Amino acid sequence: MKQSVFTFSELEALNMNIAKIQANRDLDKKNVEAKMEDLKTRGLICNAVVVPATDAINEGLKLCDFKDPKIAVTAENADQYVVVVDGQHRLAAHLRLKDSNPEYSREFTFQYAPTERAYTIVEMLRAINDPGHTWSLKDYAHGASTLNGSCPTLSFIADLVAQGVPYSSAAKWAALNRKITAQMVKEAMNSEGEVNATLTITKNLEHGKRIFAAAKTRLGLTFVKPRPFVDWVIDTMTEEDSKAEGASKISGFFESLSDDQVKVLKKIKGEKGKGSKEELLKKELDNLYNAYQNKSE
Repeated sequence: MKQSVFTFSELEALNMNIAKIQANRDLDKKNVEAKMEDLKTRGLICNAVVVPATDAINEGLKLCDFKDPKIAVTAENADQYVVVVDGQHRLAAHLRLKDSNPEYSREFTFQYAPTERAYTIVEMLRAINDPGHTWSLKDYAHGASTLNGSCPTLSFIADLVAQGVPYSSAAKWAALNRKITAQMVKEAMNSEGEVNATLTITKNLEHGKRIFAAAKTRLGLTFVKPRPFVDWVIDTMTEEDSKAEGASKISGFFESLSDDQVKVLKKIKGEKGKGSKEELLKKELDNLYNAYQNKSE
């Protein structure tokens, strides 16, 4: 396709498909629904910006089919795709309207980014989407992990965030300390292949995974994802124990919780004059953990 501006219908007529940059943020359901209303009432105001998939592949970006992320877009099939860089929520809204309403007839238009440019596709993605204003820490974690696939710490943080764990908690689970900041993951998104040295330290990563898995299994994701819970874990790992010893004790503690103890923990609420929910939860966890240690000795 040679023309700089073309329609979705023209793209379909050529049996071309649309790809997504995996490092781009995930679609937001509410945003898509808002775009659907815009398209129905006003139509498309701004063209979606695309680039040839071969260009993205040549820059080393990981791509997937826009409609079916399970389909990888590689050098072998890249000539059948264009990649949406700006407008993925508008495009998703258009596709949903077409699928849900056969009478929907508004056209959707794309525009190729300049072929001669002094910036990479990722740099264009950052500039167009203005991450500093519209991206959440969840988006940063996803994008940084995808762009820096060899960083296991970022991968684990992104996995937890995708499950609904707040970034502030996920970063602590990955390091079992409070050294990973929000700024580090933002910088990792904005500098491919270069991450803060703190993110490359993985000596506590497996311990964090082990404890999180044990706690999640017995207490459930909703209970363990708030920040005060992982704060208790970090504060409970004493200086006398190595991280491996501490992780073994604490994961064993969670695994040992009885159904009745789990019920007690889940029923804790803040009480006036007695303390906040976080304070009372910490106190009960301390009591149960001390009892567990005494029993184990």
